[in-house]
Amino acid sequence: MKILVCQPPGRFPGDRYVCPFPSRWTSMFQGYPVFIYYPYELAYLSTLLKREFPDDYVKLIDGTYLRFTAEDYIQYLDMEKPDWLIFEVDTVTYQESLRIAKAMQSKYGTRVIITGQYPTAYPEKVMADGMDYACVGEFEYAVVDILNGLDPKTIPGVYPNSYRTVLDIDSLPDPEDEDIRRIDYSYCGGHRWTKFREIEVHASRGCPYTCDFCVAGTVYYEKENWRFRSPARIVAEIENLRRKYPEMEGCWFNEETHIIRKKDIMAFCQALIDSGNNDLHYEAMANHQRIDEEILEMIRKAGYYKLRLGIETIDEATGQSIGRKTKADRLHDLLRSAKKLGIEIYGTFMIGASGSTPEGDRKTIEYGKKLISEDLISSWQCSISVPHPGTTFHKKAIENGWLNTNDLESFNGSSGTVVSYPNYSSDQIMESVRLMSREFRDARPQETVRPKRSLAAEKTAILKQDKPEIDRLVQSMNALDAAGDTAQAVQEATAILQKFPQLLSPRYVIGKSHAAGGDFAKAREEFEFIYKTAVDYDDALMFGAGAHYRLGLICIEENRKDEALQHFKMCMHLSPDHKEARRLYWELIPDTVPEEATTSALVS
Repeated sequence: MKILVCQPPGRFPGDRYVCPFPSRWTSMFQGYPVFIYYPYELAYLSTLLKREFPDDYVKLIDGTYLRFTAEDYIQYLDMEKPDWLIFEVDTVTYQESLRIAKAMQSKYGTRVIITGQYPTAYPEKVMADGMDYACVGEFEYAVVDILNGLDPKTIPGVYPNSYRTVLDIDSLPDPEDEDIRRIDYSYCGGHRWTKFREIEVHASRGCPYTCDFCVAGTVYYEKENWRFRSPARIVAEIENLRRKYPEMEGCWFNEETHIIRKKDIMAFCQALIDSGNNDLHYEAMANHQRIDEEILEMIRKAGYYKLRLGIETIDEATGQSIGRKTKADRLHDLLRSAKKLGIEIYGTFMIGASGSTPEGDRKTIEYGKKLISEDLISSWQCSISVPHPGTTFHKKAIENGWLNTNDLESFNGSSGTVVSYPNYSSDQIMESVRLMSREFRDARPQETVRPKRSLAAEKTAILKQDKPEIDRLVQSMNALDAAGDTAQAVQEATAILQKFPQLLSPRYVIGKSHAAGGDFAKAREEFEFIYKTAVDYDDALMFGAGAHYRLGLICIEENRKDEALQHFKMCMHLSPDHKEARRLYWELIPDTVPEEATTSALVS
């Protein structure tokens, strides 16, 4: 069998880019290639299938990372001709993924398994759309049962059946790190807001809460579902990653909620300390309701430097409606304790939730401003509350007539709100979002041109007072380079670096000059310095893409095609409109696709 495990396309019609996270929500940005989360559940599925079907061809394709359109995906899959296609989708990504799936069914008789939030909420719709299987909830072992040829009517977690018993997460192998590289998802700063180069690791799964807006708590699982992995397994995974990626600086435990049972987090922290892995930098998603000072002290000893806390709202009526109450005084005390210990806080806030009002959201904005001004939160996120299908919030929205659109791709939490209340219109909700953004930003003035969201960004930061001079010098250098006066451009680039060594664009000019002269070793040195320094996502967008493209060209000259392909992939990720990188990717990629699948017969 030839089995392809697929993350949805990353570029939608209208120059829109998605950042999928089906067990939470998928964000969408117009004209901006947003960072991508590591597709952890598909990654676990991929390695599980490789373990369970060792004689078959299994491959994970992340079309989101590659910024594939649906047409790009079909072009790629035309080379693979899969027997099986597995997508994890949510409301936003379903329609584009469906286009791809139907094309494969029509062309090659491919059998399609749809997993994720959308088929969990609407399995009948998925089947009516012609898909072969719709998985309900957690899906890894349900897919294994399907591929083993079991009758879907007998498989828990596959429509027409309901959820299967939650799996033992320690039964899974470590997630995929060959077909996709985990370090490639570790850009810091930007919208990701990680301070260090942190690889995503999942120490737990699920959520015991049932907040009305949350997919994990009300859609993905049927009953009590939170589980923590064996500390020894997590530590072993971290140590494997450290050996493979020496540039790794830490881990982001990007779970629904990392801290629930005190005994679990205390035991894990002790394992980190005992194994000597507390020299790394860790951050985690967490519920502030489950944290006390003893936990704060222990996680700090274990190497945690940041917690991401869901504050959401401090308005009592909104909290009552969503099922998530925040006691402002207790939270304030907790944040003061965290600050004393040197633990940063990333606060998430929600606007337009069920039960919200202009006055209630304004109260939350004022509270957040106070936390920022007192330096109790170092970074923040404003989320537009979305009633994802299958959630309690969605049911409320339908019953009360709050929905103002049925366009599935609008349920993305970033391009706008899909609800309007009698006392709080959609326009008012979006004005509250803009107000929060302005007031939170102004609560902490900055001295640099861009916010220093990571340690890497601090290394390349430009002071506002220096920007006019830097702009003038770089403009002159670029004009010389464009005019073909390479020697003078390099001379000016060298002079710029003497005064402003943190700049990366002069190194690009110098590297191009070395490459043009055939000195690939020196050119490689410059371009590798650029992309290894530009690990803050904003820097990577500006400088890393070009450096990867130039390194790809050098690798072709040196007949290192596999390495060249990796650089072109990373260039496409950071600069989706880079035509030459895309052209060279499509020239090289056929060499990675086997002509035929294995001899195993297609499951009937």
